[in-house]
Amino acid sequence: MHITQFAVYNYKSFAETPMIDLTHGINVVTGQNNTGKTALLESLALSPNTPAVPHRSLKNMATRDAQIDQASRIAVSVVLSNREFLSALSNLNVLIPLPKVGQAFGTDTYVDDSPGSLDFFRKWFFSQPTYTLRLVLQMAPGTAAVWYANQFPSFGLYEPPAQPARRVSCNVKPDHSTELADQYPVAGHGPDLGVLAAQRIPRFVYRFTAERFNMGVSEFGSQILLQPRATNLPEVLGVLQSNRPAFDNFVRIVRDVLPQVGDITVRPEGNRQKILVWAASAYEAAREDLAVGLNESGTGIGQVLAILYVVLTSHDSQVILIDEPQSFLHPGAARKLVEVLKQHPEHQYIIATHSPTIITAAKPEKILLVIHDDFASNVHVLESSDAAGLRKYLDEIGASFADVYGADNILWVEGFTEEKCYPIMVERLLKRSLMGTVIKAVIATDDFRAKHGERFFDIYHRLSTAQSLIPVPVGFLFDDEGRSKMQKDELQRRAKAVLQRAGKPTKDDVVRFTRRRMYENYLLDTPALTAVLNSTDGHTKTISEGDVRGYIASCSIDPSYFTPLEPSRGIEWIHAANVLEGLFRSLAGMEYLKTRHSVELTEWLVTHDPEKLSDVAHLIREALGWSN
Repeated sequence: MHITQFAVYNYKSFAETPMIDLTHGINVVTGQNNTGKTALLESLALSPNTPAVPHRSLKNMATRDAQIDQASRIAVSVVLSNREFLSALSNLNVLIPLPKVGQAFGTDTYVDDSPGSLDFFRKWFFSQPTYTLRLVLQMAPGTAAVWYANQFPSFGLYEPPAQPARRVSCNVKPDHSTELADQYPVAGHGPDLGVLAAQRIPRFVYRFTAERFNMGVSEFGSQILLQPRATNLPEVLGVLQSNRPAFDNFVRIVRDVLPQVGDITVRPEGNRQKILVWAASAYEAAREDLAVGLNESGTGIGQVLAILYVVLTSHDSQVILIDEPQSFLHPGAARKLVEVLKQHPEHQYIIATHSPTIITAAKPEKILLVIHDDFASNVHVLESSDAAGLRKYLDEIGASFADVYGADNILWVEGFTEEKCYPIMVERLLKRSLMGTVIKAVIATDDFRAKHGERFFDIYHRLSTAQSLIPVPVGFLFDDEGRSKMQKDELQRRAKAVLQRAGKPTKDDVVRFTRRRMYENYLLDTPALTAVLNSTDGHTKTISEGDVRGYIASCSIDPSYFTPLEPSRGIEWIHAANVLEGLFRSLAGMEYLKTRHSVELTEWLVTHDPEKLSDVAHLIREALGWSN
């Protein structure tokens, strides 16, 4: 079974959603905390035990005594295979509404109500490869949830009959064979087939949450179907244990996800049975006395066992809902679990997460972004092609989804040095917190002055406006590099044009530039360099301030360090990155590591001579739109 469409009405934070498409592959539900991700998964569990929790907000309760609809509903379209459909109707006598006389079915036609024609129709009806059911699950206070059809017939295989009361009676046997129960049409009304089948839909849906279930001990039994809350996990694993090849494969995959697990066994304990988790060392030493009960193990182990049991052993396609797996799994284990799920595309997965690691590993067919607007939760859909486009654009600018996902906005900067050093100045010089702002490096910034510069700004626009998954840039702060006024004005025009097309407010300086050639020019400070050189492991001798000052002075009269600029512009326009590379190599016999030594130089200046960096700090404050 899998869900193709759904809509939520009057449930918790959801007032009403449109019909939302899902794929049979991996679907990810994401969004900030308290936006409605868990409520969405609760509704998709399609459980008769889901309580009615009406939506409450100023949107539908303008006054305290406003009367609201007390029923919650979820409309779904579900697809069942022939086997699943017949299994859901097994042991039932069903009434199938007859089509209009004269409708064609394959190579034959339903011609009349004769036994032969009725039997032809029965065979045709129960031989369909799949059945799409369009139904509504309604939850009302104080009663169990009920299913009803929102179209007739709910399976929609043919035109509705002219006389809905005319139906053919059939028996569905446990072996999935069918037979006519009556040789003539049956008058009167009966329950819709989709509604009957829906009573057994919960057996095809599993929802896994971060809560600890009491799943480590259970009664003996012969069940192979895991119960919704996995309370009979010892029972089903005990049965699986008797099939050594299948059980060994199960344990192998558990080890792949959780390498610290050496083995899983099920053994009797009184009149019950208990799951034991063996550490790798205990397994190698054959020390069963060191095995630990599942209930005494971490929450994540039980969840992984239950999830993998369903994935690996289910004969039917399952809908598997996993709520915030990063809350009970280490990022490495979560990534490996997702990789296992991807190897079993026969199931449908709906994963609620705000973890970039999981979203990136899943490469989901659909991303459902849940956003709360102070009144209600809304769902925005990002298709797989859009998600692939996001990855492509991020790759092109040297970023990853994990770098920028979840931020409120982004300040794009020259390179990795600035990405690491600017936040230090924000915290220690500006005395501010970045909070929801990310400072992120771009690559190939030279391309911004080439004829294709607008294409690169368009990439940032697409990243920043893709269904709000990637936040809007607050601006760009680049090295000056001696650009002319005309070149700078052109970059400003391109950046502003892209943001304006996206309907974003702009300011005069979307792109800002350092007032020296590059950030490293602010780091050509003799005391700072002397201190860092002498404190770095690997330097070959004690270096004096005179050594540093002399080296910088020798570079300042070498025109090659200014190319393509003129030395007359002064030391502030020397190619400082090249100077630092040569200085570290010549004076200390070591390589200048940008993202290490630049950070150390920045931290030294912030601590001992912060005025030297005040100019850059001022630029950062302006770029972030902060007042003094």
